[in-house]
This record gives sequence, C-alpha cells and structure tokens, in this order.
Amino acid sequence: MQPRSLKIASTHIKTRHLQLMTQLMRDGSLVHAAQALGMSQSAASKLLTNLERDVGVSLFVRHARGVVPTPYGEILTRRAAAALAEIARAAEEMEDVRRGARVPLSIGSLLSPSSTYLPAALLQLAREAPEILLQVHTDTSRALVEGLMDARFDLVLARVRDASLEPELLFEPVVAEPICVIVRSGHPLARKRKLKLADLVDQPWILPPAGADLRARMDALCIQQGLPLLTSLMETLSAPVMLSTVRMSNALVLLPEEFARPYCATGWLAVLNIDLGVRSEIFGVITRRNRQASPQVNRALDIFRQAARDVYGRTLAAVV
Repeated sequence: MQPRSLKIASTHIKTRHLQLMTQLMRDGSLVHAAQALGMSQSAASKLLTNLERDVGVSLFVRHARGVVPTPYGEILTRRAAAALAEIARAAEEMEDVRRGARVPLSIGSLLSPSSTYLPAALLQLAREAPEILLQVHTDTSRALVEGLMDARFDLVLARVRDASLEPELLFEPVVAEPICVIVRSGHPLARKRKLKLADLVDQPWILPPAGADLRARMDALCIQQGLPLLTSLMETLSAPVMLSTVRMSNALVLLPEEFARPYCATGWLAVLNIDLGVRSEIFGVITRRNRQASPQVNRALDIFRQAARDVYGRTLAAVV
C-alpha cells in the first residue's frame, strides 16, 4: 500500500487501535495479540485493516509466521506505547487526587549527580512541594531517555547520545565532571605522590560494562599510551556494589569526582594522585519538548535549575 498522505486525523485512532499496535509489536502474531486483548482474530484483523486504510499506509506485513512492522508501523507503535503509558499515568494521578494522595513525580538519574546535585534538588522540592510524591530511579543514559520517551519518567538527569531524538527532547546542560580513580583508605597506591596510568594497568579494576562511554575512553587512553587494556575484576554500574567491593579489596574504580567526594571525606575511600585527563560527557536535565508539562514538573524544573546554580555555580539554559 503506497502512502497517499501521512497526515493522521485524531479521530482515526482510538485507544483500541493503540492497544492492538503495541500488542502486535510485542507478540508478532495477530492470533496472540487478539487473544491478549480478548477479541477474535477476525476482529483484530479488521481493526488493523481499517486503521491502515484510514492512515493511508501499511503498518504491518503479514506472513505465514505472524506479522512484522513496517517503518511506518514502528513509528506509530512507538508513539502508541507512549500514549498508552500517558493514559495509564493520567488514570493513576486522577485516582491519587480522588483519594487525596500526593501526586507522583517520576525522576530518572545517572549515578554521577546522585551524591550532591540530585539530593539537594530533591530535598528542596520535598520542602517546597510536600504534595508531590518523589519517585527516583537510577540507570544508564540510554535507559533513562527511553523511559522518558515512553512516559515512564517525567524528567531525567542524563546524556543524549542519539542525535535523532533531538527534535523530541529539551536538554538543559548541567556540567561535565572530571573522572578520578578511587581506592579504599589505606590502599598501597594511596601513598604514592605521583602516578601514571602505566602504574595502574596491572591492578584489579571495577569497570563499566563494555560499550559504556567511560569504558571506551579508558580503552582508547591505554591504546594511545601503548599499554594493555585494563583488567576487570568485575563490570558493573551499581554504586553499592562498586563502593562495597572497593572498601573490601585492593580494587580500583573510576568515579565522577563529585560523586566520590563525600565518601572520601568520611575517610572510607581515597583518590589516587593521577590526572587521567578524562571528563564525563555533559549531563543535563531532559524533558519532552512537545509534551504539556504538569505544574509538578514545572516546579521541579525550577528547583533543579536553582540547584545547578547552588552546586555547580552555573545557570541551566535549554539547548533548542
């Protein structure tokens, strides 16, 4: 079916269409999707056919083993999933209001802002807006941005690496943080006054997983200096696992300076005297560009902007 027009009238798409689209993407089968939605296969097939007729493009290709989304189907299904998530969250918020409960605000964050910047903003928000129920989740930038696109988060503190998402996102840069090497207090290397990367390559390391930006930077640094790649004792992004393992062993770990500072101040950990010349990519406060922000999100954004001034001494400015 050749597209006659890519303009979709809002009256063409119903909630049942959205549910069918997402179920087809999940199951890859019209039979299984129909069963999951409690409808007959013929009814599901007719629903999909009518939708394709109305929008003017083929959304799924039927074959003997099931269905496969076309490029148009992938786009519409992604939007359908986000729309259904928004509807579900709206229902939850309405129920919260009916019960007189606090309004949930879902925030996603990287590890690095979670020692000072994020807690400072959250505490201020809790004091100024006690009617908001704060829900905080830590993950990688990719997972956080995906969660924002799927309406699982209201805002995230993350990095944007997919340029194709630029029209969808509003990015307010915060800071690029220096990366330091952390060891337990009393580690033999902590007494060294000046270290080079060559002094550390044979040590046991706790490293980010392969494919992570920081891991790629460290691999490149070793190659540039003619050194073997760092040997990992383990690979993880879990802060509790990293910190506990470092305190119990002679392992080394790479951490943002801001995140490590409180643990070093207590005397639990120490920063090695080496400048790797590596900084994290700039992270920022990210929201959906074309989404109507709730009063709670706007309140949170104001406070996160103020926290950036207080913690990092800089004012956020949206990248448009």
